[in-house]
Amino acid sequence: IWDFRSPSEEVHEPMQALLTPHTAGANSITASSITDESLLLVVAGEDNGISVYQVRFKRSDKEFGKSVLGGLLFQCTIPAAHMCAVKSVWTDGMHIFSSGLDQRVRMWVLSYNNDKVVTGVKYLHSCTVEVPEIETMSVWNGQNGGGFVVAVSGRGSQFLQFDRIQYPC
Repeated sequence: IWDFRSPSEEVHEPMQALLTPHTAGANSITASSITDESLLLVVAGEDNGISVYQVRFKRSDKEFGKSVLGGLLFQCTIPAAHMCAVKSVWTDGMHIFSSGLDQRVRMWVLSYNNDKVVTGVKYLHSCTVEVPEIETMSVWNGQNGGGFVVAVSGRGSQFLQFDRIQYPC
């Protein structure tokens, strides 16, 4: 994890290295700000798993806005999130979408305590797609808060609509 907000032309040293529990490489990483002082990181693994971290930052230099890692608030690994390698992940801080070589797009939901610390990750829904060898995914909010639109791409492309109330594909 690096903080590039300070105006410097020096080589930035990482604030923290997080060693993932994946037994193979990481294919994708996504981040979302939870509070002004915490960040959610989601990592997709070649080993079919997903890792979720919430890290806290503390301000150390108000003039330059530098931050230091204030601790790991939450860590969770879902070892069999997919039946094959997980190729892409996305989060908005409340939901996680993952896509894998198993031709599935999965939706997960995060739970929080009153202090805005993650307490769990729950599987919510899965869709099978027709696109083989998914390599990448993009997610955005649907119109008028009407859910999510997911685009996957591999040997072809496909769009999916996930409604906030019901989750049909």
